[in-house]
Amino acid sequence: LADTEKKMFEMGAESGAELARARGDLKAAMGRLAEAEEDASRRVGEAEQRLSAMEGETERKLSELQAEAEKQLSEMDEDAKRCLSELAADSERQVAELRQAL
Repeated sequence: LADTEKKMFEMGAESGAELARARGDLKAAMGRLAEAEEDASRRVGEAEQRLSAMEGETERKLSELQAEAEKQLSEMDEDAKRCLSELAADSERQVAELRQAL
């Protein structure tokens, strides 16, 4: 009987030690998980910052391109008006010359 009690005590002690190891392993795993979550959160934050910076840069470049396009269109419009004015003046001059010739 004493031998059986001793074996049961030893088995209980072993089970307790295994349980303690399992708890330690679980705590360590939870610690690693928390670190991984913090790292993932930090990386997401960094990625969001980079994305925001890229969006800002894209908007700035689009604005610059739009301003340049508007400037070029304005210049083309002025050139077209000048050409039309020159053509009209040239046509009037030719009409006047023809009238004098007739």
